[in-house]
Amino acid sequence: MVNYIELLEWLIALGFPNDYNQYSGFVGERLNRFPFTTAQDEPAAYSDGTLTILDSSNNPKTNILFKDLFPIAVEALDFDITSASVEFFVAIATFKYRTFEVEAL
Repeated sequence: MVNYIELLEWLIALGFPNDYNQYSGFVGERLNRFPFTTAQDEPAAYSDGTLTILDSSNNPKTNILFKDLFPIAVEALDFDITSASVEFFVAIATFKYRTFEVEAL
């Protein structure tokens, strides 16, 4: 749930639906957590990301390195109290990015 909340806060800060302070507060609190880029001396909340593709034995085979990644959508979580078994939350996040590189391992 921590990852979902973090991603949701990032998305809300980029859109600052209530006021600009949502974005400026987000940037100020996370300067040491995300590798922010600066464009014309203004911080931009982009991050680099790595997607690692594994083989059938869970060994890394390929890395895809995304540059200037940011979220554009996060799906809602489905809460179901009628299930008898433990089910883990799964959410889909959609990102945009400037460029990517494929690295064979």
